[in-house]
Amino acid sequence: MNWFGTMIRMKMLLLFLGMLLSGAAHSQTQNQPSEQTVAKRAAPIAIASSLRQVWPLLMDQYLGEIKPPASFGSSGNLARQIKQGAPFALFLSASEPLAASVAALEPQAQSQSQGVAEATSNKRTQLQLFATGKLVWVALKSSPLENWLSADRESPLPIQDINRIAIANPRFAPYGVAANEVLASYGISVGNDLQLTLGESAAQALQFSLSGASDGGIVPLSLLSNAVIESLPPLTIKAVDTHRYTPVKHIAVLTHNADAATIALMDFLLSDTAQGILSANGFDPAN
Repeated sequence: MNWFGTMIRMKMLLLFLGMLLSGAAHSQTQNQPSEQTVAKRAAPIAIASSLRQVWPLLMDQYLGEIKPPASFGSSGNLARQIKQGAPFALFLSASEPLAASVAALEPQAQSQSQGVAEATSNKRTQLQLFATGKLVWVALKSSPLENWLSADRESPLPIQDINRIAIANPRFAPYGVAANEVLASYGISVGNDLQLTLGESAAQALQFSLSGASDGGIVPLSLLSNAVIESLPPLTIKAVDTHRYTPVKHIAVLTHNADAATIALMDFLLSDTAQGILSANGFDPAN
């Protein structure tokens, strides 16, 4: 490919990756909503960024009248926002401890009807597992990681050929914690054997993996749907053996802002329909 063509492809890549990170929510409006609907949609939900690609697919199948606006980010940052008073009605965390920390601070539900209050309170007593995430190595075909990722058998990571690896920041993102465990399982000393490029979230780690900021990365499989892969330059993707990291459990927890519509959405996530979508898009289902 000539220089001009290469530049065009790189610009397209950067544009797509920017779109992956931009916008807190997938637009749900097809028609102009009524004032009553707008009022009902006032409480948003907080979602780990590893669910960013699958969320529109879930919402396409969700039959609830109200589809709350969604804010995506690292589980750590979202939990911090909730603790500081952000009006989220539902927290879809990629970390069981972070979900538990939010649930522990929640007061008793205060809803307009006693029935909703009781249902919300009962559901809040449980941290609801709805999916388990998977990690993959990802790199452009031109990366020095290409030969290692393409090998049939797993061999020692060629750290002598690698400058940087992108992962989500373990301080904020559960997938970053899991990626650190993967590197440690290879006997790699971060900072001595290998340098890291840290993304604020799993989605940003993917951006860094493919934008030239690193030689590749360890990211959630869920961010690499078929539609995403088709829009990117040629990639090499390799599943990380699950014995190399602690399972990344996605946990749902209601807040005191939850109402009947929020509970209905939470129930949908456990339905056969939603579980099938999650299973087809990079997650192990909860049931």
